[in-house]
Amino acid sequence: MSFFLLLNFLLLIQQSFQISESDTFLINYEKHNRCMQPTERSVILFNKCDQNNKKQTFKRTFSQQILNVGLKLCLGASADFSRLEFTTCNETNELQKWECFNDTFPAISGQERFLSYDAGHVKLSNVPDVKATWKIDRTKDSLCAKGFEPQFTIEGNSKGAPCVFPFKYKNEWHAECITINSENGQPWCGTTADVDEDSVTGHCPVKENNDEFWIRNHWTGNQYQINSDSALTWLQARKSCQQQNAELLSITELHEQTYLAGLTSIHG
Repeated sequence: MSFFLLLNFLLLIQQSFQISESDTFLINYEKHNRCMQPTERSVILFNKCDQNNKKQTFKRTFSQQILNVGLKLCLGASADFSRLEFTTCNETNELQKWECFNDTFPAISGQERFLSYDAGHVKLSNVPDVKATWKIDRTKDSLCAKGFEPQFTIEGNSKGAPCVFPFKYKNEWHAECITINSENGQPWCGTTADVDEDSVTGHCPVKENNDEFWIRNHWTGNQYQINSDSALTWLQARKSCQQQNAELLSITELHEQTYLAGLTSIHG
């Protein structure tokens, strides 16, 4: 009979599992096949799409914001709605929150101010730009289809909570996982916006085979991970597994159950 260990949930590497998609993306204006790129805080142009250009790279935050990885700032409207601008991310700032009108037109949440194209620039418009198609570069997906994708942490003191971007560490903002002062050299993130104040962190999910977070059964070659301190739901735990190119473990063999019983007695 198959069953799951949820309190001390375990992960089994599945070598054929597909690596999950990145949480970062480029915003492509389909008509001209160019990507959005800020040159200043309030000047947003379109340039040839470049996956290695951090200023063209964005990610969604848990607060409905659009974060620019290069600037480490969030896209929003000025107070009078006269222009778009990048400012310090603030989860309480309603002018940084985005939604999609009719699931098609990106707009400031709760406002009739729409993302629009104007002679090579990005601007806000009072009406939806029906000629504009905003895509995730190198995909067929619209910008409206790209929601927040939490990156669940491993170990640390965050109990598996997802990374918060951007987070502040040593008075510097970070929009990606970092290895600064990492004892084992593995990337980590804050799970609150201010690590300097809260000191809550965890390691970021690693997609390739990494022995740092895994215990190998030398008889079978299978690898396992035990996260006894995690406070995740079953669905969140499974997502955490998939972000590491793995899957939640279902035990069907007696010898495996015996092996894992030994592991959990040591590490549980």
